Amino acid sequence: MVVAGLLYLVYNYAIFAFSVAMNPLTVMYIAILGLALWGLLLSGRAAVAGTEDLADRLNRRAAGGLLVAVGLSFSLLWLGQIIATSTTGILPPDLVKAGISANPVYALDLAFFLPLCALAGVGLLRRTSAAAFAFPLLIWVPLMGAGVVGGFALMAARAIRLACP
Repeated sequence: MVVAGLLYLVYNYAIFAFSVAMNPLTVMYIAILGLALWGLLLSGRAAVAGTEDLADRLNRRAAGGLLVAVGLSFSLLWLGQIIATSTTGILPPDLVKAGISANPVYALDLAFFLPLCALAGVGLLRRTSAAAFAFPLLIWVPLMGAGVVGGFALMAARAIRLACP
């Protein structure tokens, strides 16, 4: 559980620290990123090792398949958008709307999160030591999904509020 929470904080606050315009909370974003990253680096392996018995109780085929599917599907989605932008020179609408020319989610996902999902999923299926990362990632995936859905809900609520006189 701790590893999943630290991964969530590192992922989100890396985006805030590197992509959000300078504001009064910038120092807080950087502090949270640093503390979560150091916590993950210093205690993460021991915390992951504590989840190995939980990984043994998972339905290996379903959990491993889910993690591999998440890794592959989002990799293909992000690579498709990167290739489309590279070949046409037209930024995806979400980047244009945000006023940025690069998406930190692509970088974090393709360099870190998605390979780790695939590695943990294959580890579960093949019963290797990489399966130790499966349980934290199976918590992290819904945490990230809830964050995305929550963001959409907040944007929709704000749009409704702005539209009302």
